[in-house]
Order: sequence, then C-alpha cells, then structure tokens
Amino acid sequence: MTARTKPAPGARRLLSLAAALASVFALACARGNYLSLVGFETEVALAFEPPETIALRVDQVPISRDDRVDTLVQMFRDVGCDGPRLALEHFNGSPTPNVVCTIPGRRAETIVVSSHHVLARGGRGLFDAWTSVALLPALYASLAREQRDFTIQLVGFASSVRKGDASLAYLTDDEERAERIVAMVWLDFLGLGDVVAWTERSDPNLFEDLVSAATSVGVQTGAVRLVGAGEIHDQSRAFRWHGIPTIYLHSLGESTKRVVSERKYDLDPNDVDQDAYYRTYRVLATYVAYLDKSLAARGF
Repeated sequence: MTARTKPAPGARRLLSLAAALASVFALACARGNYLSLVGFETEVALAFEPPETIALRVDQVPISRDDRVDTLVQMFRDVGCDGPRLALEHFNGSPTPNVVCTIPGRRAETIVVSSHHVLARGGRGLFDAWTSVALLPALYASLAREQRDFTIQLVGFASSVRKGDASLAYLTDDEERAERIVAMVWLDFLGLGDVVAWTERSDPNLFEDLVSAATSVGVQTGAVRLVGAGEIHDQSRAFRWHGIPTIYLHSLGESTKRVVSERKYDLDPNDVDQDAYYRTYRVLATYVAYLDKSLAARGF
C-alpha cells in the first residue's frame, strides 16, 4: 500500500501473523445473522439488515436532485445517524451538499466509504449511482453497533460543475481532514452482479483485504477493468492525488457495462440483481470491519 508513514518492523510482523491466522481460520465464521471476524486481537461482530430492508431502499429511486439528498438524509436518520454524526457540507459550485455520516472511532484516523448522489442527465440514476449510495445507511446500521478503532465516514458526494469538485471540497475545506484519512472505498454501479474491483484505480493491499472479506461470507470477487473512464463520475481520483490509498468497487461486466454510456439501461429497479446486491452489502460491511483491524496491523 502506498502510505505516508512506513509501518514499523513489528507492525509488519503482526500483519504477517494476522494474515496467517486469517488463512488458517478462514477469517470468519457466520452464525445466523451475525458474523465474527477472527485472526486479530479483537473479535468483531456484525449484525446485517434483512434482505427486504436492503431491497426497499432501491425500489423507489428519487428522480430529482433535491429528493435524492432528502431521501439519503432520511435513510441515515432512520438507522440512527443523526445530530452531530450527520452533516450537510455545502461548497461553491454545487447546488447540493455532500452528505457525511460519521461513526466515531477510538482514533481520529479515518476510513472513508463513499458514493455519489448525483442524478445523471438522461437517466434515472439507478446504477449511477443510487444503488451504491443507498447502501451507506445499511453500512452504518451494521458498523455502528460496536466501537471501532478507526473513525469511519460514510459520504454521499454531491454534483458540481466539474467532476471531482465534491471530493476536492471535502478534502480541502477541513485542512486536517486529508491527513487523517488512511483509506478510501469508492462505490459505483452496484447491484448488477457481485462486487468486483477496478484494478487500475485500486490499491493492491486494499484489494487483497477485499478478497479476504468476501471469502469470509462465501462470495467470490475479482477485478474487472472498466472502459470509457472519461464518462465515469469517479470521486476517488482526488484522494489518490492526496496520496490516499483507494479502491474502486463496482459490479459491471461485459454484459452490463452498457449502463455506463446508455442511460436507457439505467432506469428500472427490476434490473437490480437483488441476491447479488444483498451479497454485496454483506461483503462491504465485512470489508470495512476488516479494514478497521488490518490497517491498524499495518501500522496506520
């Protein structure tokens, strides 16, 4: 991982030990609606929302810019992210704010998990990217149940005059924020199949952790390069400019990549593969909980 601080030798040994334990014990064991990660000093329990709750959030896709913000805010409040944990961050050049939900950790260093609530012209913005941003409240519901080591911020990025302005504003409006971020997970085009990574825009170690987390909940993942990159609204780029490791997660393949350029395929909630979408939610919740432990083992 490209890091701004070099892990100490002891931390590297701890990481190797953690990886070995994770391999031996298959990283996780599932019991009913709970999953416990093992292989680290602290066992982490996750409670997953039921499939019908996850599906409900994408059945009615907001079709106006303001409605998307209002709906996202209400979904966060419904799962308990409210008051000082929920912020609307306005910035110049955007008619809508960044929506930021914070899970306080023992440390100020932060893991960012994000998507955008932008309504693309000419489409309904279902896979680009309502299916992704609608998972952020579900991740809060799973991850906020226990004290985390790292602070976790779930961010719905806004629209702006130029692509990337929302993430630049997020990183620069608070002078110390960029220095605190240790990893950024970007979500886009989810719900068309199982989650995969875009290798050219993903840190190798973050990808390895994704594979481990997916395996622990019985899901196979991989890497699929996206074409037509100029057409894709990627807010993770600004994080890489700041030297922050990122991973770009999506669900596109050869048979579904047309939703990137042809808006007529980005309209119908019936096109969401609900089984794969729910598996994606479980993978992502497990992945972030895993990062909360693995990044500490690497000396971050």
